[in-house]
This record gives sequence, C-alpha cells and structure tokens, in this order.
Amino acid sequence: MKLSWRPSVSTSAIHAAYALLHLPPLTDGRVSEAIRPSAQVLSEFVRHLPKGVGRTIWSELLCWSNEIESNRDLAEHVLTRLLGTESPRPSQVGMLAGSITDLEASYTILFPRLNDQLELRSRPLRETWEGFGNGLLAHIGRLTDRSLLVEQADVILVQPVLGGFGMTLYGESKIYMEALLANAIPELPEVVRLAWLLAQLKMDHTNVRTGIREGRVREIAGLAMLPAALAAGQLVELTRIDEPNVALAIEHWQIPVPQGIEIAPSLVSWWETYLQTRPEWSVALTALDRMLQAG
Repeated sequence: MKLSWRPSVSTSAIHAAYALLHLPPLTDGRVSEAIRPSAQVLSEFVRHLPKGVGRTIWSELLCWSNEIESNRDLAEHVLTRLLGTESPRPSQVGMLAGSITDLEASYTILFPRLNDQLELRSRPLRETWEGFGNGLLAHIGRLTDRSLLVEQADVILVQPVLGGFGMTLYGESKIYMEALLANAIPELPEVVRLAWLLAQLKMDHTNVRTGIREGRVREIAGLAMLPAALAAGQLVELTRIDEPNVALAIEHWQIPVPQGIEIAPSLVSWWETYLQTRPEWSVALTALDRMLQAG
C-alpha cells in the first residue's frame, strides 16, 4: 500500500474541537480553554442541521480540511455533499466557514509553528511504518480478505490532544491520527493502530457487508479488524493477541462497544472460531454482527 503522509494544521484544530465535544478530556487544559468558545459555536451550528447531517459533518470536515484551503470552499463542499440535492444556503456556508476560521485562529495562537512541529512528529511513525507496515498489512490481508486492502491511502497527521487517537474516514481512502513521538501504550504500538485503521477503509463496501444493513458495518468495523491487527502485530513481534490486549486496545483506541456484553472474551472467541472454520469474511462479519446484537 502506498501511503501519502499529510500533516495538517486545519485538521488538527477540527480534531481538537471534535475531541473536546465528543471524547474524553483533552490532555492539555490550555487547549480546552482556548478553543472551547469557538468549538461550542461550531457545535451549535451542527445542532441545527438535519439529524443525519449532524452525525456525519465531523467526519466530512476531518476528511476534507487537509485538502481545501479556503474555509468558505470547505464549508460549501462539505454542506453540499451532506445536503445532497438541497443546496446549502449562503448564510449556512458563511456561518460554518466563520466558525472554522475562529477555531483555527484560537488553535494556532497556542501552536504558531504547528506545521513544522507536525513534520517532526510524523517521522517516528513513518520510519516504523517503513520497517513493519507492509508486513502488517500482508498478514491482515492473509488473515481476513486481501481484497479489503486499498492500493493507496492518505494518512492525515494531527497534533495530539488525547494522548493517541485515530479514525478511518470511509469512502475516500483516508485515515487520520494523532502524531505521537512515542508509543503511549508499550503493548500497543502506534504502527499497529495505523494498520488497523487502514484495514477498515473498504469495510463498508457492498460485497463485505452482505447480510448486514447499510451503515451497520461501520459500527462494527473497528471491532472486527482489531483481532486481525493484533494477530498481525504478533506475527511481526510487535504485540500479542489475547484477551487483556484486546481489552486494552478497546479502551485506549476508544472503540465503541455495545452495552451488556463482555466484549473482549466474546471478540477473542469469535476470532478463534473464525480461524478454525475460515468462512468468507462477509460471513464472519454477519456472525459478529449477530453476536453483538444478541449481547
């Protein structure tokens, strides 16, 4: 897989706002204090959008903010994609663009040389990927389905505000993740997290989600690929696949899990059954989906 590494100041600011509003507390209180007013204005704008749009606008902003320099163009592009046939009103475009601009201004006051810092921060992960990346993905493909692996992808690198985080941006062959200088959790190297994110890029394709309703695969993609990524990491002697490590990854990689189920042992059991029987990956996903819903 050919990767394009793209450090992004704009995406860093949007990620910080998303993390402040939706994820655990930021690691630096200065960032929370600096961006909270503009993040809340952006949140209020999103709250007044149609329900489905409000749920997906953050991933769209994170996806396109590293490519589209003009915030007005970014706002228009994102709203046009989300609203479909209903063109965004100029007032909507202006409000969203203004919110993003204010957010970026608040963020870059704290990190005036962020672009240079991100270039430096990207080096450890890039160097580790050069040594292990192709091997990790090859093992994941062998363990699951080689057709899941894309030929090329963008890796958008952002300033860490959570001590480690990443997200797959479906449909555009992009992922983004915080650029850590060292592994936050020794048992879970960041390069394995990167492989896990990249392996999910085609998980919502029709041939993969056979028997699962549209959109549902994205909800279980992270869980489904977790044992594969850890197993691949074990084969290259970076990590191990067992219940404690699965539980650790679910917690620290912030993978959403359903309520009412002991997820780590259930996921390891599902994975062991899959390895013993080796059905088509789509069949295994359907089994996982049923197991999670039953739980």
